[in-house]
Amino acid sequence: MRMPMLLLPAMLVAACETSNTATPDPDPIGPDRTQWANDLSGLLGEWVDEQGENGTVFHEQWRSDGEKALQGLGFVMSGNDTIFIEELAIRWDDQGVTYSARIPSGGQGEFVDFRMNTDTTDPLVFLNPDHDYPQRIVYRMLDDGTWELHVSGTEPDGSIREERYHLRPRNTDPPSTG
Repeated sequence: MRMPMLLLPAMLVAACETSNTATPDPDPIGPDRTQWANDLSGLLGEWVDEQGENGTVFHEQWRSDGEKALQGLGFVMSGNDTIFIEELAIRWDDQGVTYSARIPSGGQGEFVDFRMNTDTTDPLVFLNPDHDYPQRIVYRMLDDGTWELHVSGTEPDGSIREERYHLRPRNTDPPSTG
């Protein structure tokens, strides 16, 4: 009778050892985790795009909020007046990467989420096909260290709308066009 009692602890130890060697689940964020993590870290800081000659300036500011999120603020200034402001966030978890935006003065004050599209060669593409506008947000780092931001989608009236911004680090001169 003593032999079976000794077998039980040995079987438990063996069972625990085999569970530690099980193959982990595939990474839900995908194999390009390093690429988008590097791209996200490139967003950190303050960015501006001067929109034409009327003095309108688009601003975006990003800071790290620990290991799994970036917090941002986007706003548009016309002279000394703030004409638009939104809170931004990019966070990642076991389900993937989510870009969120909230306009404090509208939309019931709730964040609208856009999921990262991993079926593209562009690493920072965020989609929400159910949102009224926009449905697609793309950040693309350019060779000169600036960012192209492309916001697009279909308006509720059916018209197609696209906005493009060329973000450069704040307190730097714009790239020359000549």
